[in-house]
Amino acid sequence: MQEEEIKKKEEEELKKKERNEHRNYPPLLKIYPIENYQIDKKEKLDKLKHQTFGYQMDQLKISVEKNHVPRTSVYGVILVHKNNFPHLLVLQSNLSMDLKDEIHLVGGRLKIGEDDPVEGLKRKLRKKMSMEYITHYEIGELLGTFYRIEYDKNLYPYIPVHVSQVKEIINIYMIHLVEKCDFKIFDTDKLSSIPLFALHNNFEKYNITLCSIPTLVSRYLMIYG
Repeated sequence: MQEEEIKKKEEEELKKKERNEHRNYPPLLKIYPIENYQIDKKEKLDKLKHQTFGYQMDQLKISVEKNHVPRTSVYGVILVHKNNFPHLLVLQSNLSMDLKDEIHLVGGRLKIGEDDPVEGLKRKLRKKMSMEYITHYEIGELLGTFYRIEYDKNLYPYIPVHVSQVKEIINIYMIHLVEKCDFKIFDTDKLSSIPLFALHNNFEKYNITLCSIPTLVSRYLMIYG
């Protein structure tokens, strides 16, 4: 009995040591050169005129008041590198009149009743970039969450104490690309890459979610493939 207790304590100490060692090292993130990815176009059948931000907020208000739940949106952080410096892949509508509003991460809003954000993100990646789970990518960690508390552009990384119901919840996930693959985006969209240094605290040009990406991914030790 005493030998079993000693062995159990030794195993616990070993597990504790392994956990502590793991804490001392950042998680690894392998990213590949942008030249590894081919971008093609596909026709968007439901071509709509550009919707202003005000119109989008009106639609959000209608949804929240009708369904009595906040909207949930999901986005993926997709990194590549140019000359061994990380760049973020973003989408922009060719119909856009406002650069700051329309450059965004790949993703979008979930349907009402679509409770699994990861499955919702898979659907968005399939729709917007013809990306299939496992074949093209894997979904990694939840990097951060933002909250829209009013029908405006302000987003918060927390819920203020005076707010009883938020209008929108925005979840941002890390996307791990395979080494090489092809993307297909809508002919009304443009896929761009922005270096992380151009995003950091650049609130005059980009929205808060994009400006937050350098901080959110700083937890990783990046390996350039």
